[in-house]
Amino acid sequence: MKKFIFALLACAVFATSNVSAQNQTIGGSFNFSDEFGISARYTYAFGNLRLAPELGFFFPGNGTWFDINTNVHYTFNLAPRFNLYPLAGFNVGIYSWEGHSDSAFAMNLGAGGEYLFSQKVAGFLEMKGVLGDGSRAQFSFGVAYRF
Repeated sequence: MKKFIFALLACAVFATSNVSAQNQTIGGSFNFSDEFGISARYTYAFGNLRLAPELGFFFPGNGTWFDINTNVHYTFNLAPRFNLYPLAGFNVGIYSWEGHSDSAFAMNLGAGGEYLFSQKVAGFLEMKGVLGDGSRAQFSFGVAYRF
């Protein structure tokens, strides 16, 4: 499992290593699922396609829960400042509680929307299903900065 996680992160780094201005964002979100969490994300756009790796931390009462996500978005520009996008990707959850640890692999399927407050700042909402080990629904909202 550690080799798979390393390969997933390496792919995300190599895919975004040759980037140009205005195609990238960095941001954060609040997440609501079985537990409350926070995430940091980076996106890189290739036209309407976006690669969106994300790291999340949730706050269960008796342990820790990390999420590593790699999603792909396809954006539809519905108005000058508003985009909708379906998303699909992979999720690796790493759980630790009461001296035990485990990991779970799943797929992400969902949709989101973003509103551009300015050329540099956007707000977003997402709803996705995490399907596989540890299946759940997750709602997120956050802010991203374009550079």
